[in-house]
Amino acid sequence: TIYADDTTLIAPICSFAMEDHPKDYKKIADNINKELQIITDWLALNKLSLNAKKTKMMIFHFHQKKITNMNLNLKINNTKIEQVKEFCFLGVVFDECITWKPHVQKVASKISAVVGTISRLKRFLPQNILKMIYNALILPHMNYGLLLWGRNLGRIFKLQKWAMRAITCSKYNAHTEPIFSKLKLLKIEDIHKIALLKFFHRYTNNSLPKYFDNFFEQKFPTHNHDTRNKNEPIPPDLKKESTKNCLRFYLPTVMENMSPNLLKEMKTTKLPSFSKAAKIHFLKSYTFVCTDPSCWPCQDHD
Repeated sequence: TIYADDTTLIAPICSFAMEDHPKDYKKIADNINKELQIITDWLALNKLSLNAKKTKMMIFHFHQKKITNMNLNLKINNTKIEQVKEFCFLGVVFDECITWKPHVQKVASKISAVVGTISRLKRFLPQNILKMIYNALILPHMNYGLLLWGRNLGRIFKLQKWAMRAITCSKYNAHTEPIFSKLKLLKIEDIHKIALLKFFHRYTNNSLPKYFDNFFEQKFPTHNHDTRNKNEPIPPDLKKESTKNCLRFYLPTVMENMSPNLLKEMKTTKLPSFSKAAKIHFLKSYTFVCTDPSCWPCQDHD
């Protein structure tokens, strides 16, 4: 994978293993080092340099699998490659188990710093300026790479509610749904849903890269028996929770729960118009009425 001057090499470890000794990690490391030497020679022939000290290695695996004994001694130009548990690639933090927790931590830290600044300025700046700061310094962090890490939004939503209360100078425990509606801002979970819908809109209009062709194609039974489900798609056999969270399998479940009117809008409008219509659709759902007579935030304590 090449992006500007960043190059990432990805390969399954089993492709370097011997059939009779699949767990001979010394032999695996030797085979990988041979491939790295070929790459180094190619770079040298093309007058390109590789900074071995900045090169990192990470072994992706399920969290149940222990890799403490998988000590791969990889080298480039006799410089050992450091093995890391997480790495920031193009602004997104990948960890070895693809949990996205380090990236959520990174996003939360950046948002928290800005919300703290807004809280200190809320008595001195008008609401429209505070909202502008939110849109400029918080919203981009929530949008970037959201399709990847958007299933882990609990902490981000708490910070977002803190930002809403700060922008409107509300009580620390005020209900935030009316504030979202008043400011015409979306909750992070709805921002994620719109990102999924926009992705599917591009998919149905063939405006995604070729890799995503037939990305959501369903499999149907191939037999000729007259069964009750012969015309129904075969449900995927998802044994891992991380597989269920994959975009390929998670997005169709989201589409099933979407409003039919919104799905109809997707088929008949272009992306900018559909994105605007989706935002209006979610904003209309923010109709919160507190029915708890003993609700502390709703009571007048003056």
